[in-house]
Amino acid sequence: MKKLLIFALVATATLAQAQLMIVDSGQDRVVLLDQNNGSIINGSFITDAASATTYDFNLPVMALRVNNEIWVNDRNADAIFRFDTNGSYLSKITDLDDPRSMALINGEVWVANNNTGNGATAGTIRRYSTAGMFVGDFSGATNTFGIVEFNNRLLVGNWDTEDIDQFDLSGNATGQFHSSDGVTGIDNPHQLFAEGNSVWAAGFGIPTGLYQFDANGNQTNRFDTSGSLGLRGVSRLGNGNMIVSGGTRIVSINTVLNSNSDLVNQAGTSWQHITSFEAVPEPTTMTLLGLAAFVALRKKRK
Repeated sequence: MKKLLIFALVATATLAQAQLMIVDSGQDRVVLLDQNNGSIINGSFITDAASATTYDFNLPVMALRVNNEIWVNDRNADAIFRFDTNGSYLSKITDLDDPRSMALINGEVWVANNNTGNGATAGTIRRYSTAGMFVGDFSGATNTFGIVEFNNRLLVGNWDTEDIDQFDLSGNATGQFHSSDGVTGIDNPHQLFAEGNSVWAAGFGIPTGLYQFDANGNQTNRFDTSGSLGLRGVSRLGNGNMIVSGGTRIVSINTVLNSNSDLVNQAGTSWQHITSFEAVPEPTTMTLLGLAAFVALRKKRK
């Protein structure tokens, strides 16, 4: 009976293993990482079909979990490709031109669209339902590689001015969250990541590094990575470290010791944004698993 109980607990824990997704535009793929330590779990979760009828990755940037789907935006394909959580292709959204970043906000998918084409408007945030239907847009997202919701605001990285701008959730500009000179502060902000009372930004331009801001937009920390790595992606690991990406490297940063170490440094890769992919089964699956374990234990006792 003890062995059966242990088996049920292990099975449940395995199903609920937390994972991260990272896009490798060098090899046109989406990779799964262990959320605790950043190690690669599945290097071919989604790979390029190179198909004109389904999908052909050209410059994928971010993979976003949208309910029971994975959406991958591709800058050069001017599209968002939709997959199920097993990595199987579903469909695509094509009324975009250079989509650079995505975020789930108010039950919708908000997309930073950079150029004018395919019916889209340059420098806008385009809003889509989770079913992939266009809802509306608003302007102000100029040359943007990172958007994130923070304290009921939308934060938008501005590649041109080096600043992080902010909007209310109705799309009205409300000033700057953080103003940077691009010399002593962040230059070319890429992915933004919010947690608690902090916002983290991947700094691509010199001075490169991982930047931390408080709830009022004040820079509180900057963490360098060896080799002047221009950062694109950022997230948090379960072991407490930050994980960042750029070029051929994925790096773990210990913000307490101000130290870093490479998790991956692989020629031919080009690591982009990092997002959460919780491999947690649907409630029905969990219920059936628990019921099966309960029934088995009852039978064992008889």
